[in-house]
Amino acid sequence: MSDEHHIATWQRLSKKILTQSPLCSDPFNWHSHTGRFAPSVCVHHIVSPKDDYDKMFDRSNLLPLCQTCHDAIHAK
Repeated sequence: MSDEHHIATWQRLSKKILTQSPLCSDPFNWHSHTGRFAPSVCVHHIVSPKDDYDKMFDRSNLLPLCQTCHDAIHAK
């Protein structure tokens, strides 16, 4: 897969996921605890494509997240 095709495929998939799941998946239960739900702004890979490229476009490996949750995941 060319880089251009790879990027375009990812952009289409992530946009579709954000459209279908407009709220953060709340992996830490912060939003449900406070009752303040946040819009999802990015799609996170549970298993990094660096670790398993076959999961790059696997929907079961993707989480729609708000920026706060995404930042918290990457801070670990």
